[in-house]
Amino acid sequence: MGGRFDVEAINLSKSGVLVGCSKKLVEHLLAQQEPVTQCQLCIIHPDQPDTVEMQCRLIFNRRRSQDSFQLGFNILQFEGSSEQVFDRYLSMLERSFR
Repeated sequence: MGGRFDVEAINLSKSGVLVGCSKKLVEHLLAQQEPVTQCQLCIIHPDQPDTVEMQCRLIFNRRRSQDSFQLGFNILQFEGSSEQVFDRYLSMLERSFR
């Protein structure tokens, strides 16, 4: 597929990720020869040194406005120690909302 796009994480869970993105990314996904069903997501938090890399399946895309979309992904597998980093990050988020 190729390409790197910045997105905003809207919702994270142990099983999936909901992101907000621009029309440019959706157009890129739809322009592929083969339907895009799997891709790699990389989560970078500005206050955390570790990056989370995961293989995901695209399960839906929703248009919110002319240039605003949401993409929903199921997590298929984590790369390396990313699952532990992701668990720590989710725990940190849970504590901040209590």
